[in-house]
Amino acid sequence: MPLDRRIDMEEYIVSARGVAIMAALFLPIKKYSYGINEVELIIDPKSLAVKIEYWLEDYSKLWRKRNRESELIRIKEIFKYVTDFLRDIK
Repeated sequence: MPLDRRIDMEEYIVSARGVAIMAALFLPIKKYSYGINEVELIIDPKSLAVKIEYWLEDYSKLWRKRNRESELIRIKEIFKYVTDFLRDIK
């Protein structure tokens, strides 16, 4: 398989994982930011923060293969804020 096709496949896999993680992230946001207490979390917030950090590492490695580092810094800042939010949930 040509290298470009292999990177494409890696990107699809990491993207699919990211979609699942983002779906899980919206649940604690709904519950703790918007006060919708009926929401059942599928993963506890602190474990989700760890999952996001591992995913972000994989995402970052792939990002660097085709993009500039400067834009990645902005993305990482957002996820730092998100993981801090998840860890602050009591």
